[in-house]
Amino acid sequence: MDSKKNIAVSLALVIFAGIFLHSIYLFSGMIDPGISYVYLGLGTKIAPNMVTNIVFDFRGFDTLGEAIILVSAVVVTMLVFGRGKVNLGGK
Repeated sequence: MDSKKNIAVSLALVIFAGIFLHSIYLFSGMIDPGISYVYLGLGTKIAPNMVTNIVFDFRGFDTLGEAIILVSAVVVTMLVFGRGKVNLGGK
């Protein structure tokens, strides 16, 4: 059982490191100044003014990121202090 856990952790670390290094390598290609093309094309149909576009665009992604970070922190804390067991049912 312990060897399966070590293999899973190693595999997750390799995948994370690969994605991280790939994103660092292509970071300059990810930078796009200004509002994205999707919001230039669809934003005016979704929201009537520029202030609403900015609130939906940037603050929405920011809130989504914060929620993902919070959920990830809770799950990792439960796994670390629960020694890999997440008790959802009671006993």
